[in-house]
Amino acid sequence: MAVLEKPSNIPLVRRPSRFQKLKDGLGIVLRSRTAMAGAVLVLFWIIVALFADDLIFRPDCWFADCKTTPLLARYSPFEQARGLGWQKPSADHWIGTDKRNRDIWARIAHGSRIVLVLAPISVLIALTIGGALGLVAGYFGGLID
Repeated sequence: MAVLEKPSNIPLVRRPSRFQKLKDGLGIVLRSRTAMAGAVLVLFWIIVALFADDLIFRPDCWFADCKTTPLLARYSPFEQARGLGWQKPSADHWIGTDKRNRDIWARIAHGSRIVLVLAPISVLIALTIGGALGLVAGYFGGLID
């Protein structure tokens, strides 16, 4: 039985490692202006949601109602004041107030927490339903597809 040997003029081709694939993929994302703009926006809203008040630093307030100290949002999103409504942006109210004199920035900052929780949940639900329907359509094909 003859042993086959690799010809010497054909170079060996090495597969890229997982680290190299990750590095290449990250390089593509980091060079994309659109991806970087999206990452900066998401990071901004995560920071705003975490530091709107000191809730992140007080585990005793996570499941019970307690008074938190504002950090980025200086006012409560729920407190109403009688009298002056629809104030323009100022040093006190960065975006202004609504008709019930609630600080709009505080309402946006505290609302970002809800959005940052609900958005990934809705994506997972859509992925699950869409993936299941796609698998069924791909498997059976024909009229179902």
